[in-house]
Amino acid sequence: MEQALDIINRYIKSGNRVAVAVSGGMDSVCLLHLFSVSGLKKESVVVANVEHGIRGESSVRDSNFVRALADKYGFEFVGESVDIPALKRESGRSEETEARIARKRFFSSLLSSGKVDFIATAHHDDDRVESVLMHLFRGCGTSGLVGMSERDGQYIRPLINATRSQIEGYVTAKNLRFVVDESNFEDKYTRNYLRNTVIPLIRERYDLSQAIRTLSDNAKEDEQFIRSMMDEEKFIKVSDGEVSLALDVFGFHKALTSRYIMRAVALLGRVTDFESKHIFAVEKLADGENGKRIDLGQSLSAVKEYGKIVFFIGEKQEEKLTDECEFTIGMSYFGDGIIEVYPTDAKVQPGKLIIDVDKVPDGSVIRTRREGDVFKPFGSGTKKLKEYLIDSKIPQRKRDKLPLLCYNDRVLAIFGVQISEEIKLTDGTQNAVSLKYTED
Repeated sequence: MEQALDIINRYIKSGNRVAVAVSGGMDSVCLLHLFSVSGLKKESVVVANVEHGIRGESSVRDSNFVRALADKYGFEFVGESVDIPALKRESGRSEETEARIARKRFFSSLLSSGKVDFIATAHHDDDRVESVLMHLFRGCGTSGLVGMSERDGQYIRPLINATRSQIEGYVTAKNLRFVVDESNFEDKYTRNYLRNTVIPLIRERYDLSQAIRTLSDNAKEDEQFIRSMMDEEKFIKVSDGEVSLALDVFGFHKALTSRYIMRAVALLGRVTDFESKHIFAVEKLADGENGKRIDLGQSLSAVKEYGKIVFFIGEKQEEKLTDECEFTIGMSYFGDGIIEVYPTDAKVQPGKLIIDVDKVPDGSVIRTRREGDVFKPFGSGTKKLKEYLIDSKIPQRKRDKLPLLCYNDRVLAIFGVQISEEIKLTDGTQNAVSLKYTED
């Protein structure tokens, strides 16, 4: 346990606060005890617990045990209750995955709020073995073979070099009480099946821990080399909650292409359960028609648009908007956003759509596009709206959502894009307004 204490004191400095993830089980109880004897001030340690709602009263009992343990050591307690079974029904994901996502979300909130600077988890050497094997059996790439390390960003794992038997010995020697999660013995969960059935059989013949450490070290070196060949700044762009990946990367060696895809997905926070089958689907999409869209699970979608693949979080099916509202001065709700029409100076202003409001016919409305719409772009002749949107490279998935200022089938302005020649500013303009649309 000296290595664990060394990791704690190496990363947690004076003035830092650390949240120790404690479930009440043997591993996390061991970790919390180490923090209690680490020499850190009590106000530097927060005990973090997530009650998953999977085991009913037993789950609540365990959280109460953790709360009492925090009080015993004089540490602050922060907890959250989550209905994992309900989330599972909604998402279709496994309980394991939902629980992992819930914990990650809770820990991220503690970090982003500034309440703590680090999260300490009780992952140990046996967990590292289990995780690598799980990744392997799911068909991972080299990155999946890189096992957990003692630190990843703001997450530290003081026990990562300790085995389960060493933790058991420490807990016994210190006479530490802990709770037993009965679900740990249910082999319906993949990790439990590996832990209780598969791994013991492998250990009868092989030094599995050493083999996994060697494999992980080699994989890490390979990953570092391959990633050094990437140019993320050139080929990956992040804007308005979307991540764009240039089609150029699909001409690279598959080793690079797959990592560009994974990186793009990671920027949207959707690495969990993203597998080789999803990478293949994105590669196939890159060879498909412009505008084609695929769903990748976890509300993640990808679409091919004008020289790039765009990843975004959205529903599986986007319904065409049928909103229509009167064109008036002021603010109006429209679709998924807000329309703003306000008086302004009668002069061209960079980045803004300014129109001569006196040229807008009575009865004009704001609506989405319809069959037969025509548009006379500023400084150009009349054409079909569909042709204009294609020529302007407006993504197909966005065309049906664009707010349009229209009079019958004449489009007078496309919010966020362009105004018509019919309502442009001139020297005789007396009343000008700006047009703005902001999506929620």
